[in-house]
Amino acid sequence: MEESRDLARVALFLALTHERALPKELMQRTLRQKMSDLFSNHNPVRLSAPHHPLGILAALPLPIYITTNYDDMMYRALQENRKKAQVEICAWNS
Repeated sequence: MEESRDLARVALFLALTHERALPKELMQRTLRQKMSDLFSNHNPVRLSAPHHPLGILAALPLPIYITTNYDDMMYRALQENRKKAQVEICAWNS
């Protein structure tokens, strides 16, 4: 099939010839499998100093840490460095 490399056309073909939700289900299944394969042997990141840059920051004797990051890596680094950490999210928004 000449257009087999065109993802949109392949998805449309599958939706029209099999089942409308099939492309989405196939993609979800494939992504789940790939993520499972990727992280099945994954060792958790050590966020304590001196193994990680956030661990080095967390080891500093600072009273407050502010981050705009979307994850909780700094919080976890603080915990691993035996700091009492508290998370506040968008306290300025209602």
